[in-house]
Amino acid sequence: MLNRSRMIAVMLTAVLLMSSVCACNVNVNVNDNRKNKNEAAKEEAPEADDKEGAQETDEIKLPELKSVDFNLSVYDENDDHMIFESYGNSYLCTDASAEVYPDLSEALKAIDENEKAFYQESIDANLEDAKEFAAAQVEEGADYTYFRYSETALKCADERAVSLLRTENGYLGGAHPDYFYQAFNLDTKTGEDILLSDIITDKDKLKSLLIDKLNKKYPDGNFFDLEESLSLFELDEEQGDDADPAYVFTVDPAGLSFYFGPYDLNSYADGSQQIDIMYEEMADFLKEGFIYDDYAEEGRGDVIGDDEAAAEEEIGSKNVLAVKGAEFTGLTNLKNENNDDGTYYYEDMTEDGMTVITNMCYPNSQRDGQDTDAYAENFVCALVDNDARISGSKQDDALEESLTYPVYRVDWESGENEDTRQAMGIVILTDNFTYFYGFSCPIDAFDENADLYEESIASVELISLE
Repeated sequence: MLNRSRMIAVMLTAVLLMSSVCACNVNVNVNDNRKNKNEAAKEEAPEADDKEGAQETDEIKLPELKSVDFNLSVYDENDDHMIFESYGNSYLCTDASAEVYPDLSEALKAIDENEKAFYQESIDANLEDAKEFAAAQVEEGADYTYFRYSETALKCADERAVSLLRTENGYLGGAHPDYFYQAFNLDTKTGEDILLSDIITDKDKLKSLLIDKLNKKYPDGNFFDLEESLSLFELDEEQGDDADPAYVFTVDPAGLSFYFGPYDLNSYADGSQQIDIMYEEMADFLKEGFIYDDYAEEGRGDVIGDDEAAAEEEIGSKNVLAVKGAEFTGLTNLKNENNDDGTYYYEDMTEDGMTVITNMCYPNSQRDGQDTDAYAENFVCALVDNDARISGSKQDDALEESLTYPVYRVDWESGENEDTRQAMGIVILTDNFTYFYGFSCPIDAFDENADLYEESIASVELISLE
């Protein structure tokens, strides 16, 4: 994680949109029969006869996390004007999950407490300046204040790892606000930090791969000398001195994502960057025994070295399908993300402002022996709705018959009190990619729309993008 003593004040900014990494090497063929794949995987899965064994085979529920907000904002003595705006969120285990993963629960609590302590220290150290600044703003008829807040996103939560990305934002005086990234990667069973040195063996090879990807993804990136800039980065904080930054990264079953903030690689005005790297791309310097080691096993020792192998990888890692649902008029687009590997994420809101429709595709990261219903639930919690509380999941035989792929129906709720939403959707698995299509709306309006949602889902098709 970042050393806070080396960070400048943070600013108001949007969190990077995630372009998910891909870990697929098999061609997509709509006509292949895949339904027996899941059945065979279940038959091969070993029986679990104790708690630890259950974790290995997904016989128990995957870790359930909930987003918890905090607000330390300070107002003037009359509570008329905010002096220092300070808030954020952390992720904690639910009570049931804390019983299964007690070490993870304690680690997440410590992260939450450290964050609130850091914010309180920042308020205490800058409060007098904040009061003067606020008074001047009131005289000028403005309401800008000192602020420090964070937005924490859950990037992965399965029985192997929990990965969080926190964007710290703030203004403590000066020419402009600023921001930086902080990541927390925890072993789900032990609660211990997963370090980059636990994952890779050669930081020079990582640097070369990052330079190549940065130049391709950001051709107009206006970078400083990337060789020089990235040479300053250490794998872990303790490997360098206070002047040396450590890479900020998150993990998931498919690979690593790296995040670079202002001044890391270019100017403040040029913004931030994110680079995703599949485990297969690091096969020759990925440390054996890493918790997702089996995802790179196919690539280890067989790094692509000829045109034919490269062509196979290109075909196998490209999504060529999309979910086609019912047509709606007057939609407002909330999110539109298309990635180079053909994966996508769309969110649209209906004209009445009540229903959100999500249609997405992500690389299939289901492991051999992993129950498909557990995978479908985890997919929803990790990639569709980080605040999801699953209320049920089941195999949809009718859709499997029409789509010729395993299909699971998932129902859940999210939010609290008047912000509670109810949702439903389907998870479709192909050999290479996982697709989701579903609906959510305020819980008190769900019943009156349920028939429409059911009819729409029952009519979905998988169409070719080619």
